[in-house]
Amino acid sequence: MKNVKKLNKNHLRRDQIIFGDKTPEYLGGVASFTGLTVKKLGELLRRNFADPEDCQNDSPSIKEFYEFAKKYSHLSIGFHGYVVSPERDDYRVSIEGLEYMGHLTTELAVDFTNLCRDADDFSVDTQQGFLYCWYD
Repeated sequence: MKNVKKLNKNHLRRDQIIFGDKTPEYLGGVASFTGLTVKKLGELLRRNFADPEDCQNDSPSIKEFYEFAKKYSHLSIGFHGYVVSPERDDYRVSIEGLEYMGHLTTELAVDFTNLCRDADDFSVDTQQGFLYCWYD
């Protein structure tokens, strides 16, 4: 059985970090987000709102996603995923993937491919300067 980390249950603060002034729309106890910055993900990790070892099925861990984006912190890499409400037993932050649009260096494209090539949806477009991955 997986060792479950005790997460910070202050969901109002967690949701403020992720959604800002917008009120998240929870459906079935889950609210989706896009465009989460590496800075905000770091804050979620530091404040214990996200388990660094958590994975969305076969995805890299949140820590691995964070370390990748931190290496390229000068770029606007955005994470997408969802949060689970505190009313549910599986309260958490889940990262389903990431997205980036801008200048692609060979190093960035290779690092992204090495991290995310097994994603359910994976795209590297060097012509358009686009990276995307999503894990179901």
